[in-house]
Parts: sequence; C-alpha cells; structure tokens
Amino acid sequence: MGPRFPPKKRGGAPSPILDPCLLRPKRLDGSRCHLVHQQRLDYCNSLLYGIADTQLQRLQSVQNAAARLVTGTRRSEHITPVLRSLHWLPIRQRITFKVATIVHKCLNGRAPVYLSNDLQYTGQRRTGIRSASAALLEVPRSRTAVGDRSFSIAGPRVWNSLSATVHESRY
Repeated sequence: MGPRFPPKKRGGAPSPILDPCLLRPKRLDGSRCHLVHQQRLDYCNSLLYGIADTQLQRLQSVQNAAARLVTGTRRSEHITPVLRSLHWLPIRQRITFKVATIVHKCLNGRAPVYLSNDLQYTGQRRTGIRSASAALLEVPRSRTAVGDRSFSIAGPRVWNSLSATVHESRY
C-alpha cells in the first residue's frame, strides 16, 4: 500500500503538501548531504569519547541512513563498502579522529590555551627514562569511568596510541 496523503482541499489555495517525488529522490548530491548530516554528527562528538556502544549505535544508524540516501543503496545491502566509497569513517572512529585532531592542534599551538594546559609530554616530569625521548603524553590517573572520558585523559590516550610518524608531523 502506498503512502497516504490527506485529501486536497476543495477550492481556495492549494494544499501545502510536498510532491511525493520530492520525498524520495533517487540520488542526492553527496556534498549537500554531507553538510546536513555529517556536520550534525561531528558537532561536539569529542564529548562522546568512551560512550557505550548502545548509545553510539543510534548515531551510526543515522550515518548509515544518510549514506544510503546519498547512494540510493537498499537496506539489504552491506553499508561498510558504501561508507568506504564515500570516504566516511564510522562514528566511533570519527570521534577518535576528532580527539586526535584536537590534541595535534594543542601540541602545535593552534588550540585554546585551556586545552593545551591539560597536555604534558612524559619527559617534562621525569628525565632519564626511555619514554622521555618519544613524543608521548602523560596520561593522568582517574578513579571513575566519567573521568576517563575527559579530554585531559582521553586526549593523551588517543595520542599515545598513534604511530610515531603522526607524532612527528607538524600542521
């Protein structure tokens, strides 16, 4: 059974109903959908670092729906190749990328001072240890799961998990 639309009014101005053809376009411009959906998904997503998988699954389903809308892919088809073809990271990886980007900006002087003050290289406190020569960051201790999600802890953890070539890169 097709979609139901309210009956048209008799006489007077035409009803403000959208044309059914406009509701399901066959293919959208990828950049337009990226602007609408991906920016909404990226807004403050670094706050979602360490959140439960059940909560992230909601955002992932929104991203999957946007990818299907852009490409015209059916729900029965796998979404991973579609996301790869659009060059869209899954939500958890987007969040990790965002945190790593903020840390990189902090270390290169391109972020606010209040964020940069939370990061210290391991060699600044202790000298004579092996990690002092590496570009690793000090990871403070936390007693709670919420504390582990804070930028001062999550940022250094993400940064230390990256390769040495990323650590040495500038801008």
